[in-house]
Formats: sequence, C-alpha cells, structure tokens
Amino acid sequence: MDPNVLVAAISAGSAMIIALTALTLNYKGFRSIERRLAGVDRHLERIEEDLKVFNRMEAELGRT
Repeated sequence: MDPNVLVAAISAGSAMIIALTALTLNYKGFRSIERRLAGVDRHLERIEEDLKVFNRMEAELGRT
C-alpha cells in the first residue's frame, strides 16, 4: 500500500475517533446539566407551593 494513502487513512480515522469521543462526552455533560436543572425546577415548584400555603394561612389569620 502506498505510504501516502496509509497516512491519509490513519489521519482521517483519528479525526473521526476524536470527533465521536467529543460528541459522546458533550452529550453526557448535557444530560448531567439537564438532570440538575430538573432538580432545581422541582425545588422551585415546592417553594412556590409552600408560599401559596403561607399566603393562604396569613390571609386567614389576618381576617380574625
């Protein structure tokens, strides 16, 4: 096999492996961020619900 063809094939293969590795790692990073944001959303929903209960109780106590 011609050495130039071999070098070109190895270079192209290496670039492909690096690109696939980068895509895989970025995907895992995005999934991790997505999970964290979902946790924050749940936490904020809980706080919002607690504030609604607090405001309802405060209004009831203010009437008496």
